[in-house]
Order: sequence, then C-alpha cells, then structure tokens
Amino acid sequence: MLDTVNVNAEAENPDPQGTSTADFYGGLTEQEAPFSIGTYDEKLIENQRAFTLAEVLRNDPSVAPLGGGSTNFYNREDFTIRGFAADNFNSYRIDGMPYVHMVEPALDDIQRIEVLKGPAALRFGAMGPGGAINMVRKRPTESPTASIQFDLNSDSMLYTQLDTGGRLGPDNAVGYRVVLASDQYESFYDDSEGYRKFYSGFFDWRLNNAATLWVSISNNESERGAFSGALVAPDGTVFGDPEDNYLPSWAKNWISMESLAFGADMGLNDNWSLHYSSAFNESVRVVDSAWIYPVNNDGSFTSFQGLRGPYSWEVTNHQLFTEGRFDTGGIRHNVVIGASYVETKSFMTGSDWSALGPNSVYDEIDYGKITPNFPPKYLGWVGEEYGLFVTDTLTLSERWKALVGARLIRITSESFGQDGLTVGEKYDERAVAPTAALMFEPMDGLNTYISYATGLTQGGTAPNDPLLSNPNENQPPIESQQLELGLKYNALGGRLYTEVALFQIELDLEYLIPNVAYVQDGSQVHTGIEFSTTYAVTSDMDLGVAAMILDAEQEETGDATLDGKTPANVAEYQANLWGEYRLQSVPGLAFNVSALFVDDTYGDNVEGYTIDGYAVIDAGASYRFQPAAGGTWTTRLYVENLTNKEYFEGGYQSATGGALYYGEPLTVTASLAIEY
Repeated sequence: MLDTVNVNAEAENPDPQGTSTADFYGGLTEQEAPFSIGTYDEKLIENQRAFTLAEVLRNDPSVAPLGGGSTNFYNREDFTIRGFAADNFNSYRIDGMPYVHMVEPALDDIQRIEVLKGPAALRFGAMGPGGAINMVRKRPTESPTASIQFDLNSDSMLYTQLDTGGRLGPDNAVGYRVVLASDQYESFYDDSEGYRKFYSGFFDWRLNNAATLWVSISNNESERGAFSGALVAPDGTVFGDPEDNYLPSWAKNWISMESLAFGADMGLNDNWSLHYSSAFNESVRVVDSAWIYPVNNDGSFTSFQGLRGPYSWEVTNHQLFTEGRFDTGGIRHNVVIGASYVETKSFMTGSDWSALGPNSVYDEIDYGKITPNFPPKYLGWVGEEYGLFVTDTLTLSERWKALVGARLIRITSESFGQDGLTVGEKYDERAVAPTAALMFEPMDGLNTYISYATGLTQGGTAPNDPLLSNPNENQPPIESQQLELGLKYNALGGRLYTEVALFQIELDLEYLIPNVAYVQDGSQVHTGIEFSTTYAVTSDMDLGVAAMILDAEQEETGDATLDGKTPANVAEYQANLWGEYRLQSVPGLAFNVSALFVDDTYGDNVEGYTIDGYAVIDAGASYRFQPAAGGTWTTRLYVENLTNKEYFEGGYQSATGGALYYGEPLTVTASLAIEY
C-alpha cells in the first residue's frame, strides 16, 4: 500500500458523502475498517505521471490487467481484483456512483483512487466478487488556487492541464473546482495516435454550518487508434515486435463520457445526518476497428473489419441514506440506513464483421474499410437495481467493535429487438447480501479483524431448448462469499504502517449440461494473502513493499478440462517495491523508484499456454521551487521501464491462435507544473 489518505467527515460543513469507501461503515477510518482497501492519492498520480487507470492500479498487487481484447480493440483497460474480473457494469465507480466501464475514464480531476477488495454488495450493491474501483473527484479548495501543467514524453505525447479552485461570496459559501485538459496522444504501437479533451467542474454551496448542496459535471472525449498486439500461432509462435500493429491504419475508436451529479449533505443534529445524491452518466463508443482470425503457424492470418455504429450506455443512480449514533446499555451504535436505485440502458445499432482478405505478418496488406449502412440506434437492454441497506457498527468496549449489515437487492433485466419487442424472458430476482465483522484492538495502533462479506451478480437465463428441463428459466443471482482475517498496524508515530490480510473468495458458477439443464453448480475459489508496509526510515526517506500470493482454482465447473485449473491471466504472486528520497542539501529535490514483479500467468483457462512473468523498474525525480517570477514551480522527470524490459502484460490463446499485449517500453516523461 502506498500513500494512504483517511477522510473523516464531520456533521459541520459536511463534504459530499458516499465517496470514501471506509466512511460508509459508520464513520470507521480506513485503518479501523474490517476490509482491505488500497488508496492511491494525488501525490502518487502526479509523481508517476499516471494518465490512465492502469498506470495507477499497477501499484496494487491485488489488481492486474485482465488481458483479452479490450486493451487493443477498444482502447480500454479491464482489470482483475484478487483474480476475479471487475464487472464493467457495476464494479467501477466515480464518487461512489456507478458508470459503465465501456470507455476509458479520465483522471484529470481525480484526487484519489480506492480499491475495495472482495465482495462488496453491502457497500455498492450488485457487482463482481473481486471488489470495486472507486475514483474520488477533486473538491473546492478553501483558498484560491490555480495551476497549469505541461507534459511531453518520448512517444511525442503532449498533455496540458489547467486546474483552479477556491471559494466565493459572503462567508465563502460557494466553492468551485474547475479542471480543463487535453492531449495529443501517441503510443509505442504504430498507428495508435489520437487526441483527447476534457473538462469538469465541482461546485458546492454551504447553506449553513450543517448543510451543503453540491453539483458536478464532466465531459471526456477522445479518439485513438486501435492496435493488434503481438500475434500468437496455435503452436505458440509469437509474431511481432513491440511496435508492430497488424490492424489497418484506419482502425480507431471514438469515445465520450458525460456525467452530471448533484446532492445534499445535512447535519440534522449532533448525532444524525442525511445524505442524498443523484448521478446521470452517458458513455458513447463508435468503433472503426478490425480483428484477426485465425492466426496460422506460418504467420498468415485473415483480416476482418470490426465496425459498430454509435453504441451508448446511460446510467441513472439515486441514493438516500441517514447516518447516526446512539447508545443502548453501554453499547455505542453507528448506524447507516438507506435506499438506492440504479437504472442502466444500453442503446445499440448495427455492427459489421466482414472479412477484408488474407494477410501475413511478413507481407502485411493495409486493407481499406468497407462502409456498411447501419440501422438507427435502438434501445437494446434495460437493467434496474433496487437496494435497501442497513449497517450497524457497534462499539462493544474500548477494544472491541462489531459490524453487521445487509442489503436487500432486487435485480431486473429486459432485452429488446430493433422492433422494440422484448427478446426472451424478463429477469426479475431478489436476494439478500449480509456482511458481518468483529474487530479487536489489542493495543493502541494495532487493529485486527475477521469479516464475512457477500456479493451478488445477475444470474443467467437457460437457453430456449426443449431438450432442457428448464428452458428459458431465469437463474437466481450468482452469489460470492469472502472470509477475511486481517490486521492493520500503525506505529512509531505514524512512520510505520503495515497491513496483512488472509482471504478466501468463493464464487458460484453456472453452466449448461447439454440436453439436460442449465444449472448453478460448482465454484471458483481464490485463496490468498496480501501484505503491505510503508516505513519512513528518516525524515527524508520513505520505503514500501506490497505483495499478494494467490491460489486460484476452478472447481466442479461441469467441464473436466477446467476443473482444478487456474483461470486465465491470474498470477500466483505479484509484488511492488517503492521508495522516495528527498535530498536535504537541495530543498525541494526528490527522487522516487518503484519495481513491479509479476509471476507467470496462463493465456487460457485450461493451462495450455503460459505467459512469462516479468519485473519492471520505474524511476523519477521532481524539483519544487519558488522563482522570483512568483508561484510554485514543480519540474518532474519520470522514466517507465528503466531497463527497457520486453514483456507481455496479458493476452489470450486458443486453438486458432491469439494475441499478446506488450507492456510499455522505456518511456521518458518530462513535466512542468506552475501553481499560484
């Protein structure tokens, strides 16, 4: 775990709630929370010159790139948490509110990124078993601030950002934070250039000492070229250097994401507060890309175009909860009671997967695009989630606490054809997701816990097959359970902070038994240990280490080729080392270094293809000073992959070949930030 930020909201002038993951559990701090939470703050994002979610999350050993086609085909990174794929419709959050992760989110206005690990139905509702990724936006500053930033890297990427904030009016009642950014994007892959432009605003109005209204808006638009990655033949031969791109030169993706959110936070009295939020998010994607199938052992392949007209996803989210505290018989209760509603709509249009012609890695043909006539966009799917939740954090004594809670969830889902008629059976199921934890503080600064958490995702629907015993039958929500045992230790006046967590996650599986039934049976079990520690060795030097060891196995899947096998793209271990040194003889000058170690992974679910592990070292320097011209200037230099290690971050392999995706080669980024 790297730099950690603990946020504790007070009733007076409360900040927007539902943003910090730990705060939701009855005012617990991050150290007190009986769950593992990785927090990566603005300082880390700036020092590492991280412009994407993947560049930040590589600092967390429990998070890994998912691999597969999203990285290259869609210019979007997907992830696993504790070995389970994060759900693109439910696992990604901005200020605690969901968005559809079908486009790459912007980090320009993000203050910190939190990773809540393990099933989190109590906190966030229906979602994947691995956990949630929550991005927290920058808030208005108490005093006027303004900064401008420029970045240029060795791939010729040019980035510019303007960030300003402050408060206005009588008693500084109105706050603002406005961020504008743009980049001209370049990559080490050929023909992957593009552009991006972004704006956001966060505004609040303190009505009085106990009530705040707030609103946020943002828009992110980009266009980037798609890339193929290295091609893998069925016999395992890898074709392609890191920069090679076997997709047509016109292959690209255009995306946009717009959001509007607003809410109110009110202190009702000394013990109770009320919090309301609504958010509306629209993500749009136009795909002018291509794909390759199959890849042959001699390096030949067939080029296909992959075109999709505007696809869009709209998410509407409302949440209302009250938080309060009271005593019963010497036991202090911190209670959260609330309700939530999420509606997600998918709008579709036509797609075209026409073959362009034969091709070869040795004599590549840059085929032109065949432009189809797509039908008008139509509503293809609507999903709704209703939630009622309650948590109670009980202070049993000076050293003992307990947490109990549950969320009642109703999930509905309905698909439509171009004629507007329902396709298949409407899904409508209910379930309860409980959570419980016991926390013990044997000494000041040492927190231990054991917790049980559950997760829920939508179950499938049996095929319309008369040979099955349950044709068209909706399956109940798929359940996951986690048992976690952990400790968090803060010592030496905050100079040493350590976390250890032992966990086991079990996910129920569902599959088809041909000519028999569509069933929910079997499981996927992930057992692991996480460790992280940060140590301020001196006032000038900080060191840290974080690691996860994971045993992931598929069990009773109904497929003998999968039983007992490790899932694809799941490493047995992953570790991070980092350090920062501030040069005392030159005030403002600092150096940082980090190393990432990843074990071998499998490129398929049957352990038939191995992707080698790797170790990558990054290093940087920053110099902060105040020139006579005024303001505070910070120059940064950051070098990714210092040794220019050639490695694959992920990929896939099948009987017809596949693809592997290179990690970033040696890349140098220079930055200048001027603050006033």
